Amino acid sequence: MIRSHRFTSMVAVVIAVVLCMTAAHVLGQTRTHRDAKQKSGKLAPNSFRDCPDCPEMVKLPSGTFLMGAGSADEKGFIGEGPQHRVTLKQFSVSKYDVTRGEWKTFVEATGRATEQGCNYSGLPKEEEAKASWQYLGFPQDDRHPVVCVTFQDAQDYASWLSEKTGHRYRLLTEAEWEYAARAGSTTPYPWGTTATHDFANY
Repeated sequence: MIRSHRFTSMVAVVIAVVLCMTAAHVLGQTRTHRDAKQKSGKLAPNSFRDCPDCPEMVKLPSGTFLMGAGSADEKGFIGEGPQHRVTLKQFSVSKYDVTRGEWKTFVEATGRATEQGCNYSGLPKEEEAKASWQYLGFPQDDRHPVVCVTFQDAQDYASWLSEKTGHRYRLLTEAEWEYAARAGSTTPYPWGTTATHDFANY
């Protein structure tokens, strides 16, 4: 997610939550005037929380990166070009995916109804209509990423955090997400130019 202060409401702030029944993404927030105080537990020097139940955020420096695919090393990445340079100001993103525990706090605080029906599960086809973030057909605990939520769910979670903290939270833009995910890398994959099971399951 990203968030901004009330008096800088023109500055977009982001929380990357779950999009369209997939695992939640990172949260992000833009900071312009002052650093948020670290309010809970021991956090890394560049990390903070806006409230005890809020996602842990990490500051990212401003910078420029080459967005999209397009080199000879990235022949399989259709629709990711043309490559172009993007410059971003300093902002912060959630250090981890939005967890099931964080989502549960939101649901309990707002009395939000849980919709059923999700094909992102280990359930048989005939059971998918019963699936929800609470019932996925495989073991999960509150530390796992929340799944089986909608885009509107993600938007509403961001709005709730905004109201709760007094800062504005929103979903990351595509450019912000890629900048954070690349973490300074320039190759198609974090480890190099070739897909390999040595580093990832795919």
